[in-house]
Amino acid sequence: RLRIKHSDDPTKFLESEVSLAEEIRRLTELAVNPAELYPAFIAAHGGRVVVGLLQHANVDICAEALAVLSDLTEPEVMADCEDKVAGDFVESLVTDAKLPSIYIETLWRIYREQGEQGENSEEESGAANDAAGKMEDAQQATTNCLQTIENLFEIWPAKTVPEFCTGRFVEWLVTVIKEADFKRRYNALFASELLSLLLQQCPSPSQTVPQMVDRRSLDRLLRVTNMYRHSDPKESSENELLENVFDALVLVVPYHQTAFGQSQGVQLMVKLLSQGAGKRLAARLSLRVLEAALRDHQENCKLFVEQMGLKSIFGLLAHRKATDAEMETTVNIIYHLLHNTKGSEAARVLNKFTEGSFSKIDVLAKLREDTRRHLERRLAAYDEEGEERKAVAEEEDEDEIEQDPKEARYVFALGNGLSQLQLIDLCLLLLCHNSGNKALTEHL
Repeated sequence: RLRIKHSDDPTKFLESEVSLAEEIRRLTELAVNPAELYPAFIAAHGGRVVVGLLQHANVDICAEALAVLSDLTEPEVMADCEDKVAGDFVESLVTDAKLPSIYIETLWRIYREQGEQGENSEEESGAANDAAGKMEDAQQATTNCLQTIENLFEIWPAKTVPEFCTGRFVEWLVTVIKEADFKRRYNALFASELLSLLLQQCPSPSQTVPQMVDRRSLDRLLRVTNMYRHSDPKESSENELLENVFDALVLVVPYHQTAFGQSQGVQLMVKLLSQGAGKRLAARLSLRVLEAALRDHQENCKLFVEQMGLKSIFGLLAHRKATDAEMETTVNIIYHLLHNTKGSEAARVLNKFTEGSFSKIDVLAKLREDTRRHLERRLAAYDEEGEERKAVAEEEDEDEIEQDPKEARYVFALGNGLSQLQLIDLCLLLLCHNSGNKALTEHL
């Protein structure tokens, strides 16, 4: 009120705002004994008051409120509360105080102000130091904001994650990731972690993801990966950011396959794969994105063949240093190509298996045998452990069995080679059925 009344004379309201900032900081004392103090805070609608301060004209007041909320929502602090108190506290912030929508707008506000500060510091050299200080404060405020969101995701994901499943929040996350520089890399990494987490936990992804991630955000994520066509990240934090971006693409692409192809995503992933020769980080990570893009999508499979992706993917099939996960993804991609290509593209895929006296078929057959033996060893060990588990259960009179033993064994087998074995068999079956090549069929 004093700020509005004396807008032309800051000295009239400066003291009151300094006092307000001090009172906000004192709220961190609630975290000392949350079990007793949080119920009173909730009853007084304290969350609504503190979250409301994020819209204060004084950015320092906003920053203090963000710092307090970050401290009060720490999972370690919340663990000292009873479940009901913790639930009521989160409910008061999310529902009563409307924290998600206000936080998203606060993040955008800080982002815009940072842009303005950058422009002013370039125009006025004397303001450079002041702008640098404000930039650092803005970065800390952003960090506190993101920390609170992560805290809420950890405390009560079912309640809080859906509240942040909005296009506006995802747009902010992707914008910050794309514009990452040395000074803002920490928050860019934080944003990439939250984006990956949000996509993993969002409800009804087939409906939610297309609404959250539009074509523009998809394009921006692709531009981030394009930066690493010729070189690996230089620092571990940059390395982690890139992995998070690829994780996000793997979760987004199944619901944006056509847009991914139209945005030249297939071409980019093929370039990453071929230029990295399977060695660079981006090359290895691109495999999973390609598998998601080609799955049951004829046009993307056609694009893959046209962009000379066959050389790279069949090269990986014979790559001795490929990990088990990379090899399984490679077999997946080959299956999609065999299943979803037609005409000249299908012929080019089949021709790859006739090269070098059917050497690719030999590689696939050897991989099948190695996978079968590995699966047999793992199942033998599982069955032996199962007998021990059964004996222990009988000794302890445990009557209830949580999962059907046959079903549990099948799930275990899928994760230990059976899934890949089935895919290889499907590939061999399609080769027999579609090749029309007598010599190839006889070799099989």
